[in-house]
Amino acid sequence: MKRPKNSLNVMIFSSAGKSYNFNIPAFLPKLIAVLVILLLCSSVFFGYNFLKLNKKISTVTKLQKENDFLKKKISSFDSRIATLKEKIQHIDSLGTKLRVMARLDTTKSIDEGIGGPSFDEIKNFVSENSLQDENIKKVHYILDKLTFELKQEEKNITELFKYFKAKDIKLSSTPSIWPANGWISSPFGVRRDPFTGRRRFHEGIDITNRIGAPVIAPADGIVTFAKRNGGYGKVIYISHGFGISTRYGHLNKIYVKVGQHVQRGDLIGLIGNTGRSTGPHLHYEVRINNKPVNPINFILN
Repeated sequence: MKRPKNSLNVMIFSSAGKSYNFNIPAFLPKLIAVLVILLLCSSVFFGYNFLKLNKKISTVTKLQKENDFLKKKISSFDSRIATLKEKIQHIDSLGTKLRVMARLDTTKSIDEGIGGPSFDEIKNFVSENSLQDENIKKVHYILDKLTFELKQEEKNITELFKYFKAKDIKLSSTPSIWPANGWISSPFGVRRDPFTGRRRFHEGIDITNRIGAPVIAPADGIVTFAKRNGGYGKVIYISHGFGISTRYGHLNKIYVKVGQHVQRGDLIGLIGNTGRSTGPHLHYEVRINNKPVNPINFILN
């Protein structure tokens, strides 16, 4: 049989001795070779891209972990900033009150001594640069610096206490705690008089609570007045020495007498509604050389 043109003759022998002849197109082996090469190239290409994709996934996973870690860092920064701010505000208030008690210059704020950026600036800085490790280190440095300066301010407070001691100003004789529990219904300063409606200077603070709530001495002293007195109703005056005195008006009961020595925390009376009063409360005054000053500046607790 004549072999077709442009074809290849393939003979296959079986184990039984028979032979089989096939004619295949001459281009088929080349086509198969090309397909094998393409398959190998595709395998290499897709294999390479698979490894590359795997590497990218690994990098993304790593970055995600780093991002989660940095978010926790940011959260810890916010917490430290809030804590530092609270402490500095507390120290600032404490320092001002101690200066008032020592009759020193109160225009200088503790907070002015602290250098560096403001707390809001630090927070914005952290938020805008949360993925930059170098900036995280910078924020750590700023926070450490603020912590150090906070300790310095605490040292200043200690110096103030030493001043008290050196000047023989006894803290035990300085009114420095709340004389009664309750809430301030009328602050120190100019207010509208509840009886006349006219503006009038209020020489103390009004602490509102139920009738019979305890009133205690905010410092050591000697009782100089303890009876009813006009608009004050039942009232107690206590002299604490160093020109400082306190008054407690509108009482329901008086438990002390003139000349009696009292110590900080002693029960001296009960809240009432006597005298020129519109409801149960304690009218509390602090005076220096008989001049009324804001009692809030003397309350440390």
